[in-house]
Amino acid sequence: MARVMQHALTHVRLHYAVDHDRLVMTGLSQAAYYSYYYAVSFPDEFAGIVPESAGGMAVRAAIRPLARNL
Repeated sequence: MARVMQHALTHVRLHYAVDHDRLVMTGLSQAAYYSYYYAVSFPDEFAGIVPESAGGMAVRAAIRPLARNL
């Protein structure tokens, strides 16, 4: 899934006027989980993330071990 989001981000950067230093990712619920996941997988892609209503066992199990990447 991270590779799909990386390709989408590349497309956006190539075809739109994007300020790379101000790009922020957000999501609600499942999309918030993927915001966390993408941020820890590729920490230099975004200026910040704003996940909303993501949590529970999935975040603790999959994201916390990688949080040092942030």
